[in-house]
Amino acid sequence: SQKLPLEGVVNLKAWFDFAHRSLSAGLVQFEPSWLQWSMEDAPQKFEIQSGSISWLPKDTGWEISSTDLNFVTNGEHWPDLKLAAKQQDDAFYAYVSRLDLPTLFPLLPLFPGVDLAVLEQWFHLAPEGSVGPIRLYQSAKQPLLASAHIKQLHWQKVEGIPNTNPLDLALQWQNDSLVFSLPEQTYTLDFGDQFSAPLVLHGAQLTGAFDTQRATLSVPEVLLENDDIGVSAALKLDFSAEASMSLAANVAVKNAANADRYFPVKAMGEALVEYLDGAIKAGQSQNAQMLWQGALAHFPFEDNSGVFQAA
Repeated sequence: SQKLPLEGVVNLKAWFDFAHRSLSAGLVQFEPSWLQWSMEDAPQKFEIQSGSISWLPKDTGWEISSTDLNFVTNGEHWPDLKLAAKQQDDAFYAYVSRLDLPTLFPLLPLFPGVDLAVLEQWFHLAPEGSVGPIRLYQSAKQPLLASAHIKQLHWQKVEGIPNTNPLDLALQWQNDSLVFSLPEQTYTLDFGDQFSAPLVLHGAQLTGAFDTQRATLSVPEVLLENDDIGVSAALKLDFSAEASMSLAANVAVKNAANADRYFPVKAMGEALVEYLDGAIKAGQSQNAQMLWQGALAHFPFEDNSGVFQAA
């Protein structure tokens, strides 16, 4: 894969105390440091202006804590940042205070598995919102567990991926799987010119999982409704290559007069839309089924690379 040119400087001072032939304390003090690279001629810069991290032994393990960390991304200061970790007997605990998603982007190239394609997708989606606090726990010979909350998450509409109003969700990590749950809330989904206007639907609580090994996101049950329709669906998104979706949905029509608002004209074609609209309004059908399988960017699959069916 193509390498991303990175430039950076790390400045720090470290002190360690030794007593009785063992390490009794440690302190790392950061001095002005930076990491910089560019994405589509837009410079991305992360700076550490000041702060320190200390290590202290305890009777049953050790503790790490931060003091006055001052991080900056593209000229914007991070929220008050606290880091803490400890080993107590056979258990490990860690804590990271709230992080703002836009401030993390310049650091992504440092993470294993984040290649240029992932960076480009993040750059164009430009996600916003906050994550945290993040809590981690691991007991002896057990997998790492982690949990966090994301608040006011939203992103830009890119390559068939719709954007939405800000969302809240909870995350839990275990065994290479990120499980997420969303509370009951209202969604405003903007698919661009696929529909006559953004879709506003009230959603029941839902749970899904993101498999980090396969880069797939699965939601076994999605329940959405408004005054016009009710939707019961199952979906899977695959990000291992080009973003693609598999979706099977049942649609119950509650207000036939507005049924045409929910037909993607570009995908279904004028003839099918007119037929379904006429049949529903004539009382010949009050339900519909929808099947979608293919790359989001290729919708409405004029190249026959995917399937979209509605009946």
